[in-house]
Amino acid sequence: MDLTKEQLSELICKHSERENGLQDLMEIMLESMMVAESREYLQADSPTGNKGNGYRPGRTYGQGRTLTFRIPRDRYGNFPPRILGQAQRLHIRILA
Repeated sequence: MDLTKEQLSELICKHSERENGLQDLMEIMLESMMVAESREYLQADSPTGNKGNGYRPGRTYGQGRTLTFRIPRDRYGNFPPRILGQAQRLHIRILA
């Protein structure tokens, strides 16, 4: 399904108005960004034979909320999600 930026923005705005909608969106965005980042990492690491290997659970605590999401893994256990490092610099604790 291809959506324009405007359509996607409208869907996000509508969902954010629901109970826990903003929290849902944060979880979806974190996970989606890590999946995209993992794809790029595995493409660059493809000569070594490294591949995706499922997910591990992750939680972020901050501002009175708990976000729960899946963190992509690679076969060799070397994939470092940069978005989680950025969240830590913003004083959010990441627990996996």
